[in-house]
Amino acid sequence: MYMRRAYDGCPPLATPDNEFYSSGDERYTLEREQEPQHQELPKGESLHMTMNRLIPYFEDVIEPHLKNGKTVLVVTHGSIVRALLKYLFSIGDEEISKINVPNGIPLSIKLNEEGKPVDETWTYLDPERAKVEAEKVARQGFEQQQQELKEKEKKLANGNA
Repeated sequence: MYMRRAYDGCPPLATPDNEFYSSGDERYTLEREQEPQHQELPKGESLHMTMNRLIPYFEDVIEPHLKNGKTVLVVTHGSIVRALLKYLFSIGDEEISKINVPNGIPLSIKLNEEGKPVDETWTYLDPERAKVEAEKVARQGFEQQQQELKEKEKKLANGNA
């Protein structure tokens, strides 16, 4: 679970023979051309690495729109949301591992023209469903981990270490 939740936890890097390897995927060509400092897509990344990619983008692309009084809609996945929450609300490295962003539940962060939060926290547009879905996210990976532990215990009990 360290690699899923911890700030510096990183999964094993994808290799070219992995079905999730996307380095040659043409759908990402335009993005890479627009951001020359990121010519190669990450093959895996920790939340820390995600923040290193996200914060310059936030400062260079999103903040200027905010400074011009625009409303910005960001559609993304949980790791980027966690990274953005950590950055905007100054959440500590240990504390961020306890934040579970529910899948598919929009949230609102009101920012001022300097890109700083107006409120002390973010708001889910469906708070009741967000709580249920966040609990599901918190359990992800634990079922598999428990199954692996049971299998190891069974092997040890049978003398097959």
